[in-house]
Amino acid sequence: MLRNFGVSPGIGPCSPRDADALLETALALQSGALPSRHRPLQGKNIGLLCDSRDEAMAAFDLAAHGLGAHVARIGLRLRDLHDPHDLKRIVAVLGKLYDVLLCQEEPPRLLCELCADSGVPVYGDVAATRERLAELARRLEGDAPAADKQRAVLQAALIHTFG
Repeated sequence: MLRNFGVSPGIGPCSPRDADALLETALALQSGALPSRHRPLQGKNIGLLCDSRDEAMAAFDLAAHGLGAHVARIGLRLRDLHDPHDLKRIVAVLGKLYDVLLCQEEPPRLLCELCADSGVPVYGDVAATRERLAELARRLEGDAPAADKQRAVLQAALIHTFG
């Protein structure tokens, strides 16, 4: 699941109860129980720190946009910033611009600092998150394509993250 590197609320290790709640929300999304204009992340800004656009990032983008969020891809590798003062200033700005930050391929130590200095939830390892969500998607019943099921579970995870 989305791994939170700070004390901000979010989805951490997935308990059976959390998994059931995610699947219930995903099923509601998939079955159309939520109105098509239901955009629970309307007005939310998500910063995606990554160097390239891969399949996991594209899937995340699609899921978040479908819920009304604005996703900004930020081509920045924080691990390449060697001056701690520069890092703190950049992180402070990111925390003012975004409601949540997702980082790809950043070391956990740096993610902890980012969470502390930004004041917003910070998540890492989106590719591993996608694998875990794919496992949950396989538990959804119905004959929808796997990609649709995975998107529904990812959207459910986002809805639960923003609570």
